[in-house]
Amino acid sequence: VDWRKLKLDRYPEVVKTPMDLGTISKRLDRYEFTSAESLKSAVELVWSNALLYNGETSWIAKNVEQLRALAEKKFASAERGGEP
Repeated sequence: VDWRKLKLDRYPEVVKTPMDLGTISKRLDRYEFTSAESLKSAVELVWSNALLYNGETSWIAKNVEQLRALAEKKFASAERGGEP
């Protein structure tokens, strides 16, 4: 998260371990994840940080829950060998 560009001045105070989907994408391109579990953990960190910073009742929380459910479904499918 480019918190300076987005003018989220309190972000580093609230979120101690930043992670975003753009960083995950770059790390995937560079083969930096050593396991599916490490990738899954990074994705979960994105969702947790979004809720931590924006709050459980924010409009973002609804989107986070939808994206979290989709990610969990995709990871479960991958764990089964790509079956739907």
